[in-house]
Amino acid sequence: MPRLGRPAAANAQETRQRILDSARKLFADKGYDGTSNRALADAVGLTTGALYHYFDRKLDLYLEVYEDTQRHVYDNLEAAVADTFIDSLRGVLEAAHGLNNDDPSLAQFLGSCRVDVQRHAELGEVFATLDHTRQNDFFAGLVRLGVKTGELDAGDGARTAALLRTVTIGLVDGVSGSQARHREAVDGIIQLFEGKLVRPPAT
Repeated sequence: MPRLGRPAAANAQETRQRILDSARKLFADKGYDGTSNRALADAVGLTTGALYHYFDRKLDLYLEVYEDTQRHVYDNLEAAVADTFIDSLRGVLEAAHGLNNDDPSLAQFLGSCRVDVQRHAELGEVFATLDHTRQNDFFAGLVRLGVKTGELDAGDGARTAALLRTVTIGLVDGVSGSQARHREAVDGIIQLFEGKLVRPPAT
């Protein structure tokens, strides 16, 4: 496919999203270091000059991919929240599984991002300044819902929120590469919270 120069204004937003989607897959597969500006431009069918029209630096593109991925993920997770804690948890986990089925690069990018941030000082410095309010508010909101419905004790709020974050990261980093294992993990988490997975030892 021939590479394009600077696009018309009417196509700018569509092209920008294509850049973000292609870059997410490359960053997920190759990491921050392993992804060149030339590879990014080639993936979208642009010249490198046209790519620079949208993003001055690879770092700027990486950060925008991260923000775009987080928006997409949390838009879907928030839409799955229901009237009770356990129904919300079930819906959120099913939404996460659906996202992983539809586009595995979402989880793969977020997992590789945690590694890249540790490896690259420039990423670590910038990520330390990002606003994580939406993610924190999402888990806090689930806990508040559980307390309101009586499914959770208010005194367990902090540890429940920490558990939910750990479960979410585990799904991304541990099993997102296999749809079958991801499905088993989601089912196991739901059963655990429903009290169906673990029972007292036989006496």
